[in-house]
Amino acid sequence: MQNYSDQYYSQERPELLELILSTGGIRSILDLGCGFGYLGRALKAKGARLVEGVELNPRTASVAMNNLDRVLLGSIENKDIIEKLSKYDCIICGDILEHLVDPWATLIRLKSHLEQEGRIVASLPNIRYFKILYDLIFKGTWEYKPEGILDQGHLRFFTKKESIKMFRQTGYEISLIEYKYTKYFDTLNRLTFKIFNDFFTFQFLLVAKVATKNREC
Repeated sequence: MQNYSDQYYSQERPELLELILSTGGIRSILDLGCGFGYLGRALKAKGARLVEGVELNPRTASVAMNNLDRVLLGSIENKDIIEKLSKYDCIICGDILEHLVDPWATLIRLKSHLEQEGRIVASLPNIRYFKILYDLIFKGTWEYKPEGILDQGHLRFFTKKESIKMFRQTGYEISLIEYKYTKYFDTLNRLTFKIFNDFFTFQFLLVAKVATKNREC
């Protein structure tokens, strides 16, 4: 398990909060890698009836217990954790899938824990971000950092196409994709008619539901 700062675990994730609120009901929610539970706390303030979390760090989980209805300590890839899950309207995978050994298997298992019209709301860092490519091509570096796209805890790396492919392969249909850039590159992207969209994007936000033909899986 990587050692991260308190700031790493205390992010409120307003972009995810806004996306979750805009995509339907928030009665029951599971937040994977919930950190201190600040996103879940905000969701409860917005009317969520039940918010549970899964957190790997024991100290962090103990803080989250004060903010969420239930926190399971461990990895979502642990069979014992999966068996303790309920069913949810929304499962949040906020920058968590890239930390997993097998995110494909996890997404398949999570399908049975989504309500009929439940959805996955996920964020994934974009390895095609131009700064990563610039350092790799022109500097010959691939330097892991305490956090960010090359977070030292990342085991998997995704582009937009590979993100979409992973969800489709595991039986989901994507209903929404949003791009996140810094303010400067948002302006530059619009000036260049978004032809470099994938290169200016540092993170993708996705909303996915179980595909109709996989509903019984």
